[in-house]
Amino acid sequence: MRTTASLALFAAAVVLVVVKGGTLARGAARLSHVHFEWLVLATVAEAGSMVFFGRMQQKLLRAGGADLSLPTMVSITTAANAITGTLPGGGGWSVAWLYDHLGSRQVARFLRVWMFLVAGGISSFALFCVIAAGVEIAGPHGPVASLRWLVFLLALIPVVAVALEALRARPPVRQLVEWAEHHAEHHAERHDEHHVQGRPSLLDRFRALVSRVSAVRLGPWGWIAVLLLALGNWLLDCAVAIAAMEALAVRVPWSGVLVVYGLTQISAAIPITPGGIGVVEGSMTALLHAYGVPLSGALPAVLLYRIVSFWILVPIGWAVWGALEMSARARQLREDRPSAEED
Repeated sequence: MRTTASLALFAAAVVLVVVKGGTLARGAARLSHVHFEWLVLATVAEAGSMVFFGRMQQKLLRAGGADLSLPTMVSITTAANAITGTLPGGGGWSVAWLYDHLGSRQVARFLRVWMFLVAGGISSFALFCVIAAGVEIAGPHGPVASLRWLVFLLALIPVVAVALEALRARPPVRQLVEWAEHHAEHHAERHDEHHVQGRPSLLDRFRALVSRVSAVRLGPWGWIAVLLLALGNWLLDCAVAIAAMEALAVRVPWSGVLVVYGLTQISAAIPITPGGIGVVEGSMTALLHAYGVPLSGALPAVLLYRIVSFWILVPIGWAVWGALEMSARARQLREDRPSAEED
């Protein structure tokens, strides 16, 4: 469904470019008339967005005992963002590089995987919260008015989570868990004769996994803080788009701006092109036009947003990547030198 929606947005954007090519060309000329103070605000908001995302990942890693500084996490995030935005299949390359780099900093394998999964899940949930809020603000009018049921479904998630947490300590649930553990142990004992000596059984592996998950402790307030950081990351990036429109004196569709931003980010997540090049520009332009922004204003505003949120960050990210790689190699040489001297 998400892929279909993204492709539909992209197709609509292509049609707009073909039909309204002259209008768009005139609109691009507006980029030469930018209000500098709004451009500075957009730059600060984008920097803040990167800091929020780095802080979210730092908090998740610290919950598992890995203490990396905030500047380090922001640097790693910036470098990974550059990889994602420029290489074909950049998301995979980015995760692989990030996984190896955190490993070079002595972050446990399980914690790295856990952080990736949780950060991705929380970030996706936060984006859907942004869209849901936008749908409610937009009201019964607009191209996504039929999605108002999404708000109700999202509201149920924390209610279900609280209910499950409350039920977990109830005697019937606790007895059910103990019964399941007893039967699992009995099943493992019956198959002991088939168990290869020295290799952990399935039950042992499951217990080890539960032990590792239990060792990662955030607590209720910690989870709330992580969610707020994820929301801050998206909302600050959305503020960049708003500042870009203000910088070019383009009318901001306040009732639909969150929907426009959120749906654009969903389309950008589909790996059609590296960094969503063309997809983001086309989708956001089409959505802004659907909410009443003239094409002559929507396109330059979107281009300015992309310059600040993507094109400026790419060379910065690769420069940071180079510095991190050099630092990692120097650290590896320092670790290898004592071993060589002992030999």
